[in-house]
Amino acid sequence: GGTAGANVSVARAPFFVLLVIAAACLLVEHLRRGGWGASPLDPTDVRGAISAIERSVPPLKRADVRQHCARMNPPPGLFHAHDHPNGVPDSVNAGGLRLGIDVAGATDETQKRLQQAEQHFKLGLLLKFGFNADEARRHFLLAARLATDAKKDCAACLWGVAYSLHPDVNNWRTHKEQRAAGRVAAAAAVALAAKDVAAARRRYAELAGDTGKKAEHDRIKLANALKLLVLAEAEAAFFGTNVFHHPPGSATEDSFDVFGDQDDEPAQIDAHVRYLRVMETGINSLLVSGDEGGIDVLTPDEASNATSTSTSSYQSTKQKEYSSRSRRATLVDDPDLLAFLGVARMTLTPWRYWNWTVPNSERTMDKTTDGTTEGTSNQSGLAIEVREYHGAESEGAFLALQRALRLDKSHPLAAHAMVHLTEALPLRNLGVGVTVARSDNWDDTTKKVINPSLRDAFLRTTVMSPSLGEHAADALFGSFVDVDDETERADGNENKNKSVLSPHLAHMAAHTYARLGRWRDAVDASVSAVNADKELTDKCVWPYGEAHNRVMLSHAAISLYGPSKNGESIAMAVSVDPGPPGEGHLDQFANFLTAFHDAHSILTAARFGRWRLVLKLAATAEQNAVNENATLRPSDSGAPLSAETWTNLVSSTVFGRAQWAYVMGLASSAGFTDSARSYKSEEDQGKDINTREQAYEPWIDGSFCAKISPTAWLAHVNDLTRDASLADHDDEFVVEGVSTRGGKGPFHETSPFKPNKKRLALIALYTLGAAIAGRSGDWESAVVQLELAKSVHSTLPYMEPEHWYLPPQLCLGEALLRSGRPEEALVVFRKELRDARPHDAWALQGERRALRRMESERGGGGGGD
Repeated sequence: GGTAGANVSVARAPFFVLLVIAAACLLVEHLRRGGWGASPLDPTDVRGAISAIERSVPPLKRADVRQHCARMNPPPGLFHAHDHPNGVPDSVNAGGLRLGIDVAGATDETQKRLQQAEQHFKLGLLLKFGFNADEARRHFLLAARLATDAKKDCAACLWGVAYSLHPDVNNWRTHKEQRAAGRVAAAAAVALAAKDVAAARRRYAELAGDTGKKAEHDRIKLANALKLLVLAEAEAAFFGTNVFHHPPGSATEDSFDVFGDQDDEPAQIDAHVRYLRVMETGINSLLVSGDEGGIDVLTPDEASNATSTSTSSYQSTKQKEYSSRSRRATLVDDPDLLAFLGVARMTLTPWRYWNWTVPNSERTMDKTTDGTTEGTSNQSGLAIEVREYHGAESEGAFLALQRALRLDKSHPLAAHAMVHLTEALPLRNLGVGVTVARSDNWDDTTKKVINPSLRDAFLRTTVMSPSLGEHAADALFGSFVDVDDETERADGNENKNKSVLSPHLAHMAAHTYARLGRWRDAVDASVSAVNADKELTDKCVWPYGEAHNRVMLSHAAISLYGPSKNGESIAMAVSVDPGPPGEGHLDQFANFLTAFHDAHSILTAARFGRWRLVLKLAATAEQNAVNENATLRPSDSGAPLSAETWTNLVSSTVFGRAQWAYVMGLASSAGFTDSARSYKSEEDQGKDINTREQAYEPWIDGSFCAKISPTAWLAHVNDLTRDASLADHDDEFVVEGVSTRGGKGPFHETSPFKPNKKRLALIALYTLGAAIAGRSGDWESAVVQLELAKSVHSTLPYMEPEHWYLPPQLCLGEALLRSGRPEEALVVFRKELRDARPHDAWALQGERRALRRMESERGGGGGGD
């Protein structure tokens, strides 16, 4: 018996050897392709997919959010960090996408896991809708793990991961590792979604002819499964899962791609186009397969005249979600699909949506000089024609987003995108009278055609301005902004701290409000976002755009409060000191877009005429720099320090030096004495704030920078503006999280994110020249200089907040007023209120002062203010 057994073992040995070799080869192939789950052999292996994804794009470490986070072990739970321990409240609209996992017959533990997965998925959606892709992916992956632990497939979770890797209008590009992870997530999402669709079709077919609740339930379940499959297939097309031979899970890409390197512009554009076209095809396929008819959202005329089907916002429970839909609603009458469609169209040309030209006849309105309002509020009916930007699909984006918001008036993604799509439209169209409401049977035959190049009846006859996005901003404000209300702050109230769910969505309302002059609401939205960012970072969650949120708060507060204690205190509270040369805030962001980093304290102090504070900051910078560099001590030679030597001492960048020279020139021309004001800051308590006599402080007043003349600072700024390295853009500079079309970096010549530093330096040069001339009594020369500053400022592209901290037009109005030309000053102030900053406190104050001066002159007074 032993011999026979041995013979059998020997006979089987080659088989086992081959089996081991085959297994080893299979393992090597799996590893080469990116791990289990990334292989085409089993795209539904969720655990393997998660592993491959996290190898390509490891999650950001919460311990790195702030210094204190390294000591927090473990950090607060994610739901606690977002101040909602039970997840996203039912009252917060996260759109209509859900996991769609059947929990019938599941154990309590399984149901608990799936409920947690659902909450992570909803929070992931809100974060991604607010551009916080990294934190969104953390939640989508957690949802996938929880569903897998409950032995349930989760197509929506893997689609969410792919969606979190998909670029947005602020970060348009992808990199190799990102694409590798996206291919894995999209492949798994498509495979799982296809299974869900097949199962839903079988259930729906079994109930054919049944009109009961269960049949309605299964019909909507099938619709949601199909919707998710469309979105998953669009992501697969974007990442190239089903387009090229890319080994799943690997960053190796097809070298024979006709568009060349996948990192280059043609291939990047092609990915966005593929995504849009596959999504359009998928939506059209739903129309063809639907049995109740529907509208084709891809045809503008049909979309504009379609009958609305009113649907309520999606609720948390499935029964409410299903029963809220009208039986007449079709698959395409879906706010989620419409929102994603609109965003896909916008992303083809990020931040480049519309074009327009101000007609010559419009410019004649600027010539009113008699102090009346005639011709200054654009009531002449001369609406500015708006066109699509070359290569853009802005009109189609608007129609899709508009319909999404009609179906779900607070859909967060649609609202966010609508604000971006409309915020840069011409402000002077506001006075013509914009029609925002849209009827179902809009008839352009009785309306004047204003925008003839557009195809849609509504848009052709609508005066287009930022007010077209006001309802979207209101939706974001109502959903995510925390108001100062006792009922909101009550313990246990789920409506409190809504902004901490996705602070950027709260912030976005401020974009439209700032354009429309709703400064109070812009401040409230910005305060809510800034506070939410701080709460998240305190609990070690990565925020998105926190510096941008703070600088927007500064901008809104300055425009709301004007030259007041409230405006100054808020703006100074969110400003940042320059810091040491090279590594300080001033130099670190010298080549970065001003709207995306914190405001510099030296510019904020200059905005409010705090010249003593400017000198103190300069003396501090000088003292620190001299202590660090003993060889640079100017006292050794006994010679006075030049402006050039001083700025070299405190800054290592051309634009950083230009900013220092500019503010020091302003402060020096004012004698380092604060401008007269009627309020006291915290530092002013117990002082006579308007006295010309100020206590001498040797380390401040005896600093070398205090001895440099205003004209020396002006000459130095002039020299710096001629420096060849001071350019408006940088083809190579790269900032994590910001990218766009046109070059590899975000600051290419064609990028909306280019810093415009040369032009800003020129504005500073002319403004400083005007200040020096004006303070010497030569206001006519000051007007000439400010006309030049205004001319350069007018060439700056749109950005919110603005590229430069001080509007030259307001300075020009002040100079005209002081030169004895109040009528012209009034025109400047009113034009600024009409075209740039409605209800701005500084412009309104200038308008009032100009009117008083004119009234005084007509009455024979002395012309005093």
